[in-house]
Amino acid sequence: NDTGIQALKNKIDDLNEEAWNIRVNDSPGAFELSKESVELARSIDYTKGLAQGLQSLGFCYVRLSKNNEGLVLLNESLSLFQSLHDLKGQSVVYEYLAIIQRNWGNFGAALGLLYKALELSEQTGFRENESTNHYQLGVTYKHLGNFEKALDSLFKSLSIHRELKNR
Repeated sequence: NDTGIQALKNKIDDLNEEAWNIRVNDSPGAFELSKESVELARSIDYTKGLAQGLQSLGFCYVRLSKNNEGLVLLNESLSLFQSLHDLKGQSVVYEYLAIIQRNWGNFGAALGLLYKALELSEQTGFRENESTNHYQLGVTYKHLGNFEKALDSLFKSLSIHRELKNR
């Protein structure tokens, strides 16, 4: 019935929002919330909920240094966000895919993905993500020994965080 399906979609959206909000400070908690949202979203074929759940779950795997597992989930998430024409979702996933590439030492691939993420963040006015894109660019340039570009990116990130009053 439609009411039951809508209630489940709302629950999935709530799980995903909570997982997103705690993904950095409480990755284990985000992992559990995302796992539940992915299972529920798959059970009712809820594409948007599944894309968001996979995005957070993929991020949690990356935080656990399980890059191969994260890659599979993030690639599925990306393809779902593409099917939904959700540019914000794509920008987040490109950033997470870049972190995996950086973890593997593929700095050129990481930069390419981060600039793609940044382009989508700027295009959609997604300032919160723009700030993390710049942060990840800074970390990647640091790994490459390009400290001037690293600092430039990190200061851009800091400036956006200040503008958003994100302490």
